[in-house]
Amino acid sequence: MKLYFKSDRDRDFLAAYHKVLRDLGDKAPYVSREEIIERTIAGGAPKFYVTYELARRNICSILQGKPYPCNNSLKREMYQELTRRTLDCMERYKNRKSFNEALMTVLSEHSAPRFYMTIKSARNLLSQLQRKERNMQRSHH
Repeated sequence: MKLYFKSDRDRDFLAAYHKVLRDLGDKAPYVSREEIIERTIAGGAPKFYVTYELARRNICSILQGKPYPCNNSLKREMYQELTRRTLDCMERYKNRKSFNEALMTVLSEHSAPRFYMTIKSARNLLSQLQRKERNMQRSHH
């Protein structure tokens, strides 16, 4: 499946990783890369990196009690969080917002509680992004 917001997610993940390093300050060299990545993942993401159409389709399946179409537990967790927030948004506006409006609000205005990726995926992504960053720096010198 194509990740439509991959460049946004990658940029945000790298920025979050650098923020974790800054927050650790002098302690950073003594904290394992694995723990820094875990903190980055758990620290939240600026948004949910999913299209409206895909989110709507999967949330509707959840609300209809249909079996989830994917075995990825992190994606399932993300769609459950999106479902909860969408229903909360509708409730908060006392149903003056339609399901579609509430979902659009959540996708456009809410940050995600985490980056929905495994440690292994995050480690691979980080290596790839740092390699790209180093190559960019070399080409500018």
